[in-house]
Amino acid sequence: MRGRSANRQIGRVRHRLLVLLLVAGCAEVRGLVTLRSSLSEEFPEAQVGVGLTDGLMLTVTLADSALVGAPCDRQVRLALRIARFARDHYEPFDSLQSVSVSYTRRSGRGAAATSSHLPFRFPMTAIRSGQLAADSANALALCQMDGSTP
Repeated sequence: MRGRSANRQIGRVRHRLLVLLLVAGCAEVRGLVTLRSSLSEEFPEAQVGVGLTDGLMLTVTLADSALVGAPCDRQVRLALRIARFARDHYEPFDSLQSVSVSYTRRSGRGAAATSSHLPFRFPMTAIRSGQLAADSANALALCQMDGSTP
């Protein structure tokens, strides 16, 4: 009888852990869906995608052919605006390490195709403090070195 009782307790513990994991995962997904929706309202001209890697790196992708060909300084300014927007609208923001923003061209069917260059990546410490000048300058320099945009 002890064996059955112990097995039931283990089963209950496993069940509770599974429920906790599902709830945590749902909250994470809910936060991403909410952020995507908010970004889509803020930037209606672009298709917006969001992703989370290991719960630490938030990636925002805007599919807008005009942005891919835009000058680097415009791309950087918009990437900074998006990073700040994520800070203000993504509830689990404090658990992140970085925010990356990339631009892609739309393919004929509306889906995102190729990227213009490496994504603009901003560390959380800079976004939290508002001290993005150095990161902005680095992003601009990298964009200009890439040479795929003016």
